Amino acid sequence: MALSDTLVKMSPVKGEYYLVERDKIDDLYRNAGHSDEDEVPNFITIDGKECLFTENFIEKDGKEYEIVMVANGFSWEDIIIYDEDE
Repeated sequence: MALSDTLVKMSPVKGEYYLVERDKIDDLYRNAGHSDEDEVPNFITIDGKECLFTENFIEKDGKEYEIVMVANGFSWEDIIIYDEDE
């Protein structure tokens, strides 16, 4: 069984991701209503979708891109954060 077959069967929702040019990230936050002085969350709503900015970057064709994941069927606010002691 291929890994993708396993993931499809294991997950109740399908994933979606985008590569966003690093230079354009500030514009996306401004368009979402955040100023340069704000402490910005790691997720914002773009086109009606909650998008998590992973702070992971890749280089492709000489440009840097951040990996952005979209919440499909859940909210990023629902993420469980465990203390290191747990």
